[in-house]
Amino acid sequence: MPLLIPVALTALPLLIRGRALIPVSVATTVTLVVFVVIASASIGWFYLPALAAAVAAAVSSMGSHTRLQVRPH
Repeated sequence: MPLLIPVALTALPLLIRGRALIPVSVATTVTLVVFVVIASASIGWFYLPALAAAVAAAVSSMGSHTRLQVRPH
């Protein structure tokens, strides 16, 4: 059962909408980093793909909420 924690953390931002998306994405990514580092002596390294997906999702969610301002010359 504890092996499902990283999977649930990676999937959690998919269930969140609105203003809470970025903080939840960052919090789950940081928690997943901590899990991978603590469990790195045994099974933690197998969760690196999930960590990469969480980092990519957090970065893309941050980028989608920024606005590009175009100024006329």
